[in-house]
Amino acid sequence: MIGQSLVIAVVGMATVFLFLVLLVFTTQLTGYLVQKYLPAPAVTAPPKSSAKPQVTTHPVPANVSEKDKIAAVIAIAEHEFGLSV
Repeated sequence: MIGQSLVIAVVGMATVFLFLVLLVFTTQLTGYLVQKYLPAPAVTAPPKSSAKPQVTTHPVPANVSEKDKIAAVIAIAEHEFGLSV
């Protein structure tokens, strides 16, 4: 009884091991074939513009608290990036 269960366990583990080895080699072969016949497109950098982006700053009144400044920055970020909290 114990001998038969050990044989079944060894055969099962050997089957899984062989399947995994086959899977690794198949994956490597697929990667090689994809790189050979379907190369990645060349990435080109966009042309650099000589113009500097315009940054506008506005004077902040002296009586504005830090919490109000943070709330303003969050509101601007939500507006610019289309986020909603």
